[in-house]
Amino acid sequence: MKVRTWFVFTLAMLLVASVAMASSPVMQKRTSVRTDNAQTPTRELDTIVWEEDFEGDVSDWVQVSPEIQSTYWQTDDWMPNSGNNSWRCFDYGFGDPATGGYADDWLQFMLTPSLDFANASAAELTFEFRAYLEGDGGVGWDGANVWVMYGNDPQNLTKVIAIPTSPAYTYQTSTAFDIWFGDLLEAYPIWEGEGDQPFCTTYQTATFDLSMYTGYTYMFV
Repeated sequence: MKVRTWFVFTLAMLLVASVAMASSPVMQKRTSVRTDNAQTPTRELDTIVWEEDFEGDVSDWVQVSPEIQSTYWQTDDWMPNSGNNSWRCFDYGFGDPATGGYADDWLQFMLTPSLDFANASAAELTFEFRAYLEGDGGVGWDGANVWVMYGNDPQNLTKVIAIPTSPAYTYQTSTAFDIWFGDLLEAYPIWEGEGDQPFCTTYQTATFDLSMYTGYTYMFV
């Protein structure tokens, strides 16, 4: 029986001369930050090019379940990090009726709107998250991670798992993802934890360097 799972996001991307992403987790508005660094003149102006606080219309996000399941990502006012809402993957019909949870064999993705990084040179993604995922004795079954799909043809995108700058994934490859996707990727690292990781009890800031995926017209995270 799955108990509960939480994921909360405050997302932002920074445009640096030709692009960098960063975020302000408690800020819920667009902003720009100017930096002066004589050694890196192309980064003199950093600009958030996209952000999301989940307080308004989120219809441009796309939910996907490769297993043809119902989709369970939804905005919810239970324990948001800031503001009134967070994105959370859950159903009140599972686990604790007061908090909701998830069931066996769920495979749930939530995709950002399409991002155009054709003219970008650097990119960073940052968000706040909290997760509580059922432990399984080190098998690497329940877990969460961040994927990037990128390319110039929306019908033929390359799929990879983004590796966080911090916090590091806690398990190097997931048995469940391996069963679902086979040899699509060499490994399926995940965050996994049932009370034994900082993100189980408090929101953590996750940061990803996405610079290697810039230069493409289509990017989804």
